[in-house]
Amino acid sequence: MKRILAALLFAALGGAAHAAESLIVGLSSDYVRISSSFTGTELVLFGAVEATDDVISAEGRDIVIVVRGPGTAMTVRQKTSVGGLWVNASAVEFSSMPGFYYVASTRPLNEIAAPAVLQRYQLGTANLSFDVEEAGGADIADTGKYAEAAVRLNSNDGTYYAGTNDIVLTGGSLFQTRVPMPASVPVGNYRAEVYLFRNGQVISAYSAPIYVDKSGLERWLFAFAHDNTVLYGLAAVLMALAIGWLAATAFRER
Repeated sequence: MKRILAALLFAALGGAAHAAESLIVGLSSDYVRISSSFTGTELVLFGAVEATDDVISAEGRDIVIVVRGPGTAMTVRQKTSVGGLWVNASAVEFSSMPGFYYVASTRPLNEIAAPAVLQRYQLGTANLSFDVEEAGGADIADTGKYAEAAVRLNSNDGTYYAGTNDIVLTGGSLFQTRVPMPASVPVGNYRAEVYLFRNGQVISAYSAPIYVDKSGLERWLFAFAHDNTVLYGLAAVLMALAIGWLAATAFRER
């Protein structure tokens, strides 16, 4: 167990009435290294519900676990048929979308809390809020379908996942879930969140950072490309020319 942290009660939900239950949570790792051989990994998040009063029942208690990735920009384009050819008709660019989103719950989210509560904490892909950076040819009032398309694309890529009953409960107080992270996960700062619900309300919450970064040569190239964009572009062009020249020379000698 690398990290065991006590629960952080939301200030807005504080009060002596909620102090009887709290969260103790651990992560198998809070740092993911991406190398050239990285094919994905799996994090284990586990913990327990600690009750100061032994007579508190597990009935009416639910747990929701969320892992959010760094904010990224994504452009969703709608295609239309023109003369038998499919061309881009309109596009919406979203900013600050989670580059990774995982949510697991002990029951379907709509059975755990009211829609307003789920939207407040952005629990579930349907309740994610995306900022529209630009809408090229699209009606601002109709960007919802573009957001749904963005979620669908990320779900197909494995960077978005929403599951029910993916939390293993033991004795009503111990819990565990496995968070799959595909090879396509973006680098950056992530955040693991655990919400303890009772009768539809959040009574305790936990939050901790997770870091995903490249290592070795990949990390150096990534940093160089972002810090020295022009030089990286020139180096890529020169390398392509050199490879082309070597290939042409090799074939000419034959």
